[in-house]
Amino acid sequence: MANPRAHAPQPELELRTAEEIEREVEAASDNANEKLVALINACKRVARELTYAHCAAELEKLWGPHGRHVTSATLRACLDGTERNYFRLEWARWFADRSDDVKAHLHAWLVDMPAKTWQRLYEDLCLTIYEEFPNQAKKLIRKAETR
Repeated sequence: MANPRAHAPQPELELRTAEEIEREVEAASDNANEKLVALINACKRVARELTYAHCAAELEKLWGPHGRHVTSATLRACLDGTERNYFRLEWARWFADRSDDVKAHLHAWLVDMPAKTWQRLYEDLCLTIYEEFPNQAKKLIRKAETR
């Protein structure tokens, strides 16, 4: 019986160096941070327009009953950068409902997550095999590459 995989198209893989992977990770991190900062700044513009007190009161009505209380001081600190690490995801939807700018930044931040390429999947698989089975990794990878 013929091997059904023998005629299947094989993806071309170009292995990258550790430096190339590190640069890619840094670039992705910078890109994600820029998008998050743009989203938070768009929310800040809404809060300034409507006032922090109004926004916090509306968010408190929605989220306070669920134990996720919001005060004007907390909202201001999160949006102005003092406590930027504590920006809450549930706020993003509320702000997006009030601003097309926030909606666009939220969409860009969440949707621009490309699926893994075959090459990236292969590299991640190799790393996982090395981590899980250090003694057998080279043998298993060679076997997979020759299939």
